Amino acid sequence: MVLGQVRAVSVRARRAAPPRSVDRVLAVAGHGLEGDVHADPGSPRQLLLAGASVYESLALPAHVLRENLLVDLDTA
Repeated sequence: MVLGQVRAVSVRARRAAPPRSVDRVLAVAGHGLEGDVHADPGSPRQLLLAGASVYESLALPAHVLRENLLVDLDTA
């Protein structure tokens, strides 16, 4: 059974940096995505998921929510 699909993966090296699309990234439990500014055990936001349907229904430009994972499933 397929629940959803990952459409895009991105990381940001610094807070002011734009999201950079990557083909793959190492996810570290309790830490976040390797190379991302929020990868920190103390960060309240180690990983941000966004549902593709939000982008489609609101006609948002790519990465405007600055998510790490854009997924094809309901994140609400």
